[in-house]
Amino acid sequence: MPRKAASRGKVAAFNWGKLSQKQYAVIESAMYDTARLNFLDGAVRSGKTISSIVGWRMFVEEQAPQGFPLLITGRTERTLKRNVIDPMISMWGDRYVDYKPSLGELWLGGRLHYIAGASDERAENKIRGMTIGGWYGDEITLYPQSFFKMGLSRMSVTGARAFFTTNADSPLHYIKKEFLDREDELDLIRWQFRLEDNLSLPPEYVNALKKEYTGLFYKRFIDGLWCMAEGAIFDM
Repeated sequence: MPRKAASRGKVAAFNWGKLSQKQYAVIESAMYDTARLNFLDGAVRSGKTISSIVGWRMFVEEQAPQGFPLLITGRTERTLKRNVIDPMISMWGDRYVDYKPSLGELWLGGRLHYIAGASDERAENKIRGMTIGGWYGDEITLYPQSFFKMGLSRMSVTGARAFFTTNADSPLHYIKKEFLDREDELDLIRWQFRLEDNLSLPPEYVNALKKEYTGLFYKRFIDGLWCMAEGAIFDM
């Protein structure tokens, strides 16, 4: 049964803004495409999380294999609650999103999701032995490689799909080298986001952010480029 609304009184109603064409493309793909791996990467505050959350709901309702649990992960369960679960509750309310932190579970539209943090190498043990029908991963470049590889091995069900978000990082990161750079080889769809892809941001905020970041941080956080700390840019 849903938890009492009073326990979630601090989660404000979501303020829906205008979605960009790229955000709509993510949501539509979640409903109709079949790619096993779906990556949203790029700039900060660029609309990746909102479009991926809505897309995840569409996948769960339209495509997710029946009879199997699903998995939602973040670097820690605390950051996952802040980045993903609270926005879900804000969007759709606690009748649709029933979060049970003591059990490590979330029920989304009546479908069971296991919740797990991936803060260190030991986190891999949390998901061993699972069989899942889909995986939503928040900020995946912060995960140990062992956890990420284990998660992929859990998606053995026909029709299982994964949706991942991350900001740009080093071009030597395993996510970039082993997955994004092999987009044409793998069953993978990639959306690269820039700050301008979030149409809900006030222009003064966008202008301020562009002035505040310089060098490496501008290239990664504003342009969404995967670049080295010394400033060498790798073509995306």
